[in-house]
Amino acid sequence: MLKATSETSFAAVELARVGGEARVKVEHGRVSLEDVTGGATAQTSFDDIELDRVGGAVELAVHHGGIQGRGLALGARVRASGGDVMLEGLSFTGQANFGLLIESDGNLVQNCEVDGSNVEVSQI
Repeated sequence: MLKATSETSFAAVELARVGGEARVKVEHGRVSLEDVTGGATAQTSFDDIELDRVGGAVELAVHHGGIQGRGLALGARVRASGGDVMLEGLSFTGQANFGLLIESDGNLVQNCEVDGSNVEVSQI
């Protein structure tokens, strides 16, 4: 399996069309991952993480920043403090890894399905 790995300070990291797994760690910068066929692990401080269309399991940690995630096929483990979190269009069939620890206000989880049934925000 292919893997894209990036670790940096004070700069944004953008990865697109990764044909495998993506791992990113940034100290003071934004992380953007798009069209990743495998899983994704991302960590940043003092900025945001944005993900679109990740085919594998996702693990995110943000300190003093927010998260936007769309199209996360196999679930997400999210830890966020200090920013808004928006997760949209999560769709799980069978087994998926899903957990949220959000220590901020202004969060939104919408349009999510588990085994074809809509999940209401109150169920999360």
